[in-house]
Amino acid sequence: MQHRAEKTGHWVVVQLEGVTGDVKIAGVKLIAWAYTWSQTSIAYFNSTCGVTTRAKEPYFTEYEDNDGQIQQRSYPRPQLVSDYYNTCTYIDDGNKLRQHHLALEKKWPTKDS
Repeated sequence: MQHRAEKTGHWVVVQLEGVTGDVKIAGVKLIAWAYTWSQTSIAYFNSTCGVTTRAKEPYFTEYEDNDGQIQQRSYPRPQLVSDYYNTCTYIDDGNKLRQHHLALEKKWPTKDS
């Protein structure tokens, strides 16, 4: 069963009841929000920086229509999500280097306290 198309591409910034202004933990601003990036999934984010306004570039997705043809749709997404997904592969690349190619865990042994 598919959800309505309107679900995808929407986001909500979470506000705490009775709190005005920025939410801070240990003096650090916290942004908590949810973003529907597909027909069935919601991504939850916590961030200490960034903006939740609409990104200039939408999210593009491909799907198979009733005739088996591949179609493409675009959905709006917040700038913070766009920034994250445009750069998160760099984190994976760094982890691969650290864990496999450089084997830093073997070269820099740590001690349990």
